Amino acid sequence: MNPKFNEFNNVSNLVIRDASERVAITVAAVALAIAMKAHLPTSLVDNPTAYFNMQIMPSVNSIISEWNEEMILDTNNTIEQCKMFWLVRYTAAYPMSRPMYSANFDFFDTVFGVSALITPEFHAFLDGTAKPAILALAPVAMNLISINE
Repeated sequence: MNPKFNEFNNVSNLVIRDASERVAITVAAVALAIAMKAHLPTSLVDNPTAYFNMQIMPSVNSIISEWNEEMILDTNNTIEQCKMFWLVRYTAAYPMSRPMYSANFDFFDTVFGVSALITPEFHAFLDGTAKPAILALAPVAMNLISINE
C-alpha cells in the first residue's frame, strides 16, 4: 500500500463504525474532496455538465484510478457523486445559472437546487449516520488530491 494513504486509512478506521457502509462512505468522501478541489469556470457556462465532462473529467478519472488502486471504490458511483457535488458548487457560485422556484423545498434547495442535483436517497445518506465520517474523511482526502488543469 502506498504510504500516502496511511492517514486516510487510519482516520477511516476511527470514524467508520459500520463496516457495511465503508465503501459508500469512502466513495462520498473522495467524491466530495475531488469536487472541492476541482476548479470552477470563471464565469457562467452554457452547459455546466458538459463543462464538467470536458474540462474536469480527465482529472477526476486519473484521481479515482489512483485511489482505486489503494482501496475498494465503486468508480462509476464516485464519478457520479463527484459530478453532483461539483454541480452543487457551480450553482452556489452562479445561482442565476438555473431558475429559482419554490416548491416544498427549504431555502438552500430553492436557491442552489440541491434537490434537483442530488437524489433524495443520497441526500438522506449524507445527512444520516454517515455524515460525521464523510465530513471527517473529506478534508484528509483533499490533502492527498492534486488536480492539474
